[in-house]
This record gives sequence, structure tokens and C-alpha cells, in this order.
Amino acid sequence: MDQWTLQQRLALAERHIARGAVHLAQQRALIAELDRAGHDIEEAQAILDSLMEAQVLHQQGRERLLRLAPQREHRATAERPKLYRPANIRREDA
Repeated sequence: MDQWTLQQRLALAERHIARGAVHLAQQRALIAELDRAGHDIEEAQAILDSLMEAQVLHQQGRERLLRLAPQREHRATAERPKLYRPANIRREDA
């Protein structure tokens, strides 16, 4: 895989991880709200479990891509992908 494609895939993986973090936080907040209101949270918890599994898969995918990157000395000079953090994601993107 060429360096440009690798960087693009790493950037995409970072976006998926950041969006996943937003979804996890939203689902945890929903569960807390449902629980406070006395509602059954079993289905909401199952969704959270699925989101957590997906997050792990996204993180593993990123790690596989990072292992494809050139040796450490080349990584320092390579252009780094933009890191996406939950604060950088608009609500409509999440």
C-alpha cells in the first residue's frame, strides 16, 4: 500500500474511533437517563455492548495500519494523519 493510501486509511480510522467515542458517550448517557427514570435498560445496554465491540475493531484496524507504516525513523518524517477527537465532530457527523 502506498504512503498516501495508508495515510488516508489512518485518517479514516481515526475518524471512526472519534465518532465511536461520541456514540459510546451518548449511549452511556442514555442508559443513565433511562435507569434514573426506572426504565428497563437491557436493550440499551446490549446496544452499548455492540458499540464497544465495534470500537475495539476500529482500534485494532488502526493498529494494523500503523504496523504497515515505514520503520520508526521514517515515521517521524512522514506526514501524520489528522487526528479526529470527539470535540472536532459536529453532532450531524456523529
